[in-house]
Amino acid sequence: MSGIVVSNATYGTNSSSVDVTKAVSNAVRNGVLSINNVGPSALDVEDPAPSDPKTLNVSYSINGGSAQSTSVRDGDNLFVNAPPERLASGLQITRAEYGYPSNFTDVTSAVQMMVRNGKIDLKVSFSAVGLPDPNPNKQKELQVDYTINGAKNSKTFKDGERFFVSAPATEGPDSSTPAKNVGGAINIVFYNILRLIGVFLYAWSVFVAMEYGKNFVSPYLWGALAVVLPFFAFWGIPIVAFFYSLFSGSKSYSPF
Repeated sequence: MSGIVVSNATYGTNSSSVDVTKAVSNAVRNGVLSINNVGPSALDVEDPAPSDPKTLNVSYSINGGSAQSTSVRDGDNLFVNAPPERLASGLQITRAEYGYPSNFTDVTSAVQMMVRNGKIDLKVSFSAVGLPDPNPNKQKELQVDYTINGAKNSKTFKDGERFFVSAPATEGPDSSTPAKNVGGAINIVFYNILRLIGVFLYAWSVFVAMEYGKNFVSPYLWGALAVVLPFFAFWGIPIVAFFYSLFSGSKSYSPF
């Protein structure tokens, strides 16, 4: 299955929370999960803890991959962009930079190599992306641009935070386009025509070999050779006839 599937969502505090799985699932539109200004009104629930700061915790999967989760605080926005496709291309890293303002290093290739079967699980640090620490006294971060099923996403992770996405590429029986189906049908017809021609030539080769055998040794001998060695009548008999005529001084029968 391509796109986003929400498996569980809760909203509230550690001691008091409500299930909002249905509300979050209903927020998925064309593979985009987007909830602006997270709060009771956006989730259509009563406030489970009016005097406390609350968090929306969401568990979901993309393209049937491993379960992943995200947490969003009150007032923040939830956004995951993973539209369904007949051929879901999965996770693709398009840009990655590590460092701090005015001193970022391109680490796109290093991060791309960490993707395995559409999944990346990276604890951000300078060693994880294969760099020496550019400045031990500075707070560093990883800025990543990536696509899921061709849709653009961007995130920033500080040192120690986890960059985890699971969106394997998928290809189902309906992944081909009508144009591909037409092309496949043409190939099948063309292949079958060539196959019929081949069968006809093979049968004719056996017949010609047996006709030749009536005048030289045995029709069964040459017929058997033509069966075991496809098209022997076309390439083998002329050679045999030539050398037989050459060494015997007689004119051999030629089927051609």
